[in-house]
Amino acid sequence: MKTHLTWVALLWSVLAASAHAALALDRTRIIFPQQSALETVRVKNPAEQPYLSQAWISDEQGNELLEPFMVVPPLVRINSDDYAVLRIEKVSGLDELPSDRESVFYFHVREVPPKEMASSAQSRVGQTGGSIQFAIESVIKLFYRPAALSQIKNIDLAQAKATSIEMVQEEIWLENNSPFYATYFSITDNQSNPVKGFESIMLKPFSREKLTMAVKGEYFITHINDYGALITNRYQCGNQRCQFVDRVK
Repeated sequence: MKTHLTWVALLWSVLAASAHAALALDRTRIIFPQQSALETVRVKNPAEQPYLSQAWISDEQGNELLEPFMVVPPLVRINSDDYAVLRIEKVSGLDELPSDRESVFYFHVREVPPKEMASSAQSRVGQTGGSIQFAIESVIKLFYRPAALSQIKNIDLAQAKATSIEMVQEEIWLENNSPFYATYFSITDNQSNPVKGFESIMLKPFSREKLTMAVKGEYFITHINDYGALITNRYQCGNQRCQFVDRVK
């Protein structure tokens, strides 16, 4: 099923705003393997003023979570041209997550500017030190990956082969038959012309989404991999189904 929650849609506007943020994260997504004790994220402050970094984990609805992960330290001052390393640590509750597929969470970093800069900020409002300050928030996905999935060595290829387009009567379905969350960035019909009607989506493991787009004999589907890179694969159609042929780039 397509992740299509109002809160998730708002994330993208927040991420767009974070292009002007003072604090910068060292990645666009976090992969947390079950075998890892913790994962780290480096937060850089290239601005001329110090900022506070406030970090936490939430679910898909935006609710702050106290488990199964926690961020240490949750609040830290980062001086100009300096950085802080935030640790994402296991707490409890991981046994309740599926062992045959990924689970998704969201990692938030809210920057709190110096008091004298509050009047010029135009983003989310927070309460700090007894006075109202403005803050910009960056949000990236955190994927928890069970140990069983570590047996899959070439995830890009596995994702490509598990992706397909199926024509059922007059309906077109994009399918993700992998145990990974799949973010599909684009679908084109000749590597350059976007297929009309398609919008970027993230599909849960072993799910599919009905599309409104033209039927073609060949598609080029681009997904975002673990490192935030765009991977494009070619799919040829026959017998009401479009399947992976080869990687383009």
